[in-house]
Amino acid sequence: MVRKSNQEIVDLAAQLAKEIHGSQADKQGVNYFQGHLTEVASHCREWKEKIIAYLHDVSKFTDISESELVMILQDRSNGRLTDKIAIKLKKALWLLDPKNSKTREDYIEGIKTNYLATKVKLWDLQDNMNLVKMKNPKQKDFLRIQKYYKEYANLINLSHYKVL
Repeated sequence: MVRKSNQEIVDLAAQLAKEIHGSQADKQGVNYFQGHLTEVASHCREWKEKIIAYLHDVSKFTDISESELVMILQDRSNGRLTDKIAIKLKKALWLLDPKNSKTREDYIEGIKTNYLATKVKLWDLQDNMNLVKMKNPKQKDFLRIQKYYKEYANLINLSHYKVL
């Protein structure tokens, strides 16, 4: 059960993601917030995971840095989001931005060092591998999913982070 004040911060993160992603659509033309981000967040059990799930692609698709993003969330929370939690959120969000790694392998290895990033990335990959959501998958989709399965297997082998 998420405490009321923590749920309010999750709701603020969701609203922030909705504002930032706006009318952005995924590869299938579905609203990015309503589709992917809400799906990933729905699987998360802890409030900090839910925040990361809603915000994990902001810095990937915009010029907003992880620090700026968390600062906005802190401001909107009117002090409910502590500096200690903000630091944890920034670290996980930074690791989840592939632009912060030299290679995709480095990206996955970095994620493995962080509990929150690992849990959210597992749900993110699971949603990205969902063939049911793809109307007419092409060869490139199957190749991408194959890569995601390998990354998922690499992450899921961390038994102390296992969420499925």
